[in-house]
Amino acid sequence: MLTSDSSSEFFSVPESSGNGGRAYRELIHSSGGGFCELYRVNRMGRFRVLKCLKAEFRGNPVYEGLLRKEFETGFSLDLPNICQYYSMDSTEELGNCLE
Repeated sequence: MLTSDSSSEFFSVPESSGNGGRAYRELIHSSGGGFCELYRVNRMGRFRVLKCLKAEFRGNPVYEGLLRKEFETGFSLDLPNICQYYSMDSTEELGNCLE
C-alpha cells in the first residue's frame, strides 16, 4: 500500500504538478509492440490511470474498435484480482481513453 511518503517503481507519488493547479498527466507506460499507452492523471484530487491508443493508432477504426471491445469486457468484470474499467472518455490530447 502506498502512503504519502512511499512509492513503487511503477507508481510514484508526484511531488507537484508544476503547472499552476491544472490537470496533472504523466505517461507511465508505452507498450513496445502494442498500440496502447498508460497515463496517470489527477482528476478532482484523485489519481487515476487512463489507457489510450498511441498517437499513430488514434482515429483508426480497427484500433478504436479494439479499445471499445476491451472497455465493454473490462467494464462487465467484477473479479478481485482484475482491474475494472469505470468509463470510456475522450480527451482532446489523448483521444478515446479507458479509465
